[in-house]
Amino acid sequence: MIVVYIMLTIGIGLIGYGIMKKDSGEDTDHKMENFSISLMQELERTNKRVDDMQHEIEQLKTKEMMLQEQLKYAENKQETVAQ
Repeated sequence: MIVVYIMLTIGIGLIGYGIMKKDSGEDTDHKMENFSISLMQELERTNKRVDDMQHEIEQLKTKEMMLQEQLKYAENKQETVAQ
């Protein structure tokens, strides 16, 4: 999410710079429109990567819980055999 905020900040700054630079109004509008489209596309890709990473984290947490249960079972079995 930090990456998204940084990208939005940079985008807003570049749009502001484009306005301050005062290209011809039509040219600036076209550049801003293209930039907005590319920024939204990058935001969508970033959000998809974040969603994929969150899904992977959930899978790893599930795997960790399963391994912890297996370890507990193995420790209990070892204690039973030792007695």
